[in-house]
Amino acid sequence: MKKSTQIIAGLSLVIAFSTQSFASSKFVAADSEAGTKICMAAVSGSKLKIAKAMKNANVDKQYVLNKMTCNGEKLTDFVAKNGKKPQKINDYLSNKSYRKDVQVAQL
Repeated sequence: MKKSTQIIAGLSLVIAFSTQSFASSKFVAADSEAGTKICMAAVSGSKLKIAKAMKNANVDKQYVLNKMTCNGEKLTDFVAKNGKKPQKINDYLSNKSYRKDVQVAQL
């Protein structure tokens, strides 16, 4: 009985530390600039938050898609790597025309 208790305790610690490492990949805004707020809203996965941040910054979807960068990456790439709901946000920004993998056929 004592051995099984030790095994369960050990597994509990492993699970606790592994879930903690996933939770630690949160982003913290370095400043309160409009661009930072848009990046943070995009990573959050909330269409409402990103729409509000874009409205407050007085920018449109085209500007965000073509000119915005977050941590040196295009916003769509940044969201695809780090966002909670990347497909949802990128579809919203590109009016449901965002595709991660595009193949071009030769004619």
